[in-house]
Amino acid sequence: MSEKIGYDRGGSSDPEILSRELKGAGCLKVYSDSGPAYQEFEQMLDYIRPGDVVLTKRLTRLGRSITAVFSAIERIHIKKACLLTLDGSIDTSKDNTHSESFLKFVGLFAQLEKELITERTKVGQTKAKAKGKHLGRPLSMTAHDTKLILAELEKGVSVSELSRRYNVSRPTIDRIEGKEIMDNGQQIAAQNLAKFKVWIATQTNNDYMQIIVRGRLSRKYVAEAVGCGTRALTQNVKIARILEDLENSLRERGVLPPLTKKA
Repeated sequence: MSEKIGYDRGGSSDPEILSRELKGAGCLKVYSDSGPAYQEFEQMLDYIRPGDVVLTKRLTRLGRSITAVFSAIERIHIKKACLLTLDGSIDTSKDNTHSESFLKFVGLFAQLEKELITERTKVGQTKAKAKGKHLGRPLSMTAHDTKLILAELEKGVSVSELSRRYNVSRPTIDRIEGKEIMDNGQQIAAQNLAKFKVWIATQTNNDYMQIIVRGRLSRKYVAEAVGCGTRALTQNVKIARILEDLENSLRERGVLPPLTKKA
């Protein structure tokens, strides 16, 4: 058997008066929240069963924003319960064009509100970055401290010792060291790419024909000519892509033999 459950979210009205109104409308239980918390709403969702009717004074008492209101309606419907307002603006227990159209409009405005908030957030972040402000968690280390730690690591000072000395956790020291390794790796990758492009610019079709091994350019020779390791030719995504495009072009020009399908 279906049951009516009342819900109210803070407001200027006297909660006791509103509770009596909801109970007078047939609600056996009334849940009420105030402030940013939604604890009572969550308890109500746990309580309601399919076919139940959630009764509230008006839609504005379901949440503090259009997005929150729409989310509340969706979660009530997921529990296969219905929503009814005392002011008669909405009744989802009946299939009617008014309710369906109204919910569609609420959904559209909720999506618009989300997009506006996201856009304002992005604009704010962009302005903050332009002003040199740090976004996210407060930095535990200054740029000067980071340089000192890297210098100490170079000298062989242990992570544990640096952790005690600078009053930070070991993972913080590990991240500083890891970022330095990553930055160095990215710098080396960029240098290898630049050298690879210079090498290609100086080669002729005849040069390429001299280093063909098993139907493709010798990776060993290319690496030696560029001045990088053979792994860079495969692990550096940009170099690997350019090398593949180069070989395809050489095949089209007849410098490299066509690829043969393996039986």
